[in-house]
Amino acid sequence: MKFNKAFYSLILIVLVQVSFGQLMGQSQYNLSSTQELKVSGTSTLHDWEMITEDARGEAKITTADGLITQIEKLSVNFPVESLKSGSNRMDRTAYSAIEADKHKQVRFVLTKVSSISANTIVAEGNLTIAGS
Repeated sequence: MKFNKAFYSLILIVLVQVSFGQLMGQSQYNLSSTQELKVSGTSTLHDWEMITEDARGEAKITTADGLITQIEKLSVNFPVESLKSGSNRMDRTAYSAIEADKHKQVRFVLTKVSSISANTIVAEGNLTIAGS
């Protein structure tokens, strides 16, 4: 299975399940220790998923009545080799494709929030993986 940077920019989906605790007013939050981050994708052979429990992150969030009203900043990063698929072969292939020996971290930085509703946040950001 061969991966390239275009592959990641087209089909990489990053799902962050974050627990920032109770949100009140505008505050600075750090990613809790009970989080899990999943990276999912597809190849010519099959769909795949890798999970890390070693992500670090921070956010500046404004809330009202217990709901998020604004996200001023948000960033998440984790070591490439903390991603695990359950298959050593898949892990090695992914680390090679991501060039983990040269680029040790994956990083996401929020650049724009388009909309916020009670259950959905539509946002954009820069994902740095394999150095770009």
